Amino acid sequence: MLLSGRDRIALSKRHSTDLFYQYLVPPGRKVAEGVQLARQCGLALYLVELLAEKAEILLAQGAADAAESSAREAMELASGQQVQFLWGAALAGHLLGQALVQQGKIGAARKALHEVLTGRKRIGDPRTCRRRSS
Repeated sequence: MLLSGRDRIALSKRHSTDLFYQYLVPPGRKVAEGVQLARQCGLALYLVELLAEKAEILLAQGAADAAESSAREAMELASGQQVQFLWGAALAGHLLGQALVQQGKIGAARKALHEVLTGRKRIGDPRTCRRRSS
């Protein structure tokens, strides 16, 4: 396929823009844009996953209170009657537990993580099974 000079320049600009976005735009900003788009378009499953991703980023940055808020929103949405995304609820609940631990809310974290474990067992999540070494 032969490209004209103008097409090559346009392709080159697009490629450099993609590289800029991929490597220089902070992941939190990308996720925030995704959250906004998912909200606007009513993409509930994506919204759950993006809110969970946001919680993970916030946990890594040490912003446990904001991570708790994002994880709680994801878990409530995923567990809601209209969405019923049990895998997403399990992920969000796990992140909620981590955020609560980082804040020193051990009792609340224990309760949240116990609920997550129960939910994961119900859906057959293989990560709930531990094999004992012989």
